Amino acid sequence: MTNLKGIALPFLLAFSLMHFPFSESAWFINYHIHIRNDLPLFKTPPETPNLFLDCKSKGKDVGDKLMLARQDYTWDTKINFARSTHFYCNARWVDHKEITFDAFKAKRDESRCRKYHNSCMWSVRSDGIYFSNNNATWQNEYPWPTFLVQQLKPTLGLNPTLLNQSLHKVLPLLARVSNPLETMAATTQRRPKAAYTVASTINTSYLPNSNHVINESRQ
Repeated sequence: MTNLKGIALPFLLAFSLMHFPFSESAWFINYHIHIRNDLPLFKTPPETPNLFLDCKSKGKDVGDKLMLARQDYTWDTKINFARSTHFYCNARWVDHKEITFDAFKAKRDESRCRKYHNSCMWSVRSDGIYFSNNNATWQNEYPWPTFLVQQLKPTLGLNPTLLNQSLHKVLPLLARVSNPLETMAATTQRRPKAAYTVASTINTSYLPNSNHVINESRQ
């Protein structure tokens, strides 16, 4: 068994270096994960925390934190040999909503998070959890759960994050389908009126006099 390990390890190391230049190998990069509290205060005093974060991986618990507005929650990580490094966070907007999201997934983030100082940046906002890899453009990757998701979670035991993402993808498609149908229905309802309008404007001056036709039939 020891001999097999001795043979396999150099082979795997050589294989990895063929796919990643040694100086740029993702295994040697220290990734920085930043999560910023950009939630609105509403009626919450500035000195009162309004976001609760708890982040962990399979082998490491980063810890939980009550965050004030504009505070950061940060930690560093490296990618393991199997490229299975995965940190997820539970974010709870106090007295509002709650969601679990993937803060770092090796196969998803090893390339995109290298563009800006090896950083994965997240911003918790009123409509969801935004991601950026350049600190300039932001995309809402995890919208807050809808009311429907919150109700289905305890009832069906579904994964709320996946269900919520699916609903946010399906609802715009349903809207695109419903709009043409509504337009078609409205057009159909207007057709009788339009047909009557056209018929009423037909010039009847060339038609024979109705009395003349009746008189001729009596002769």
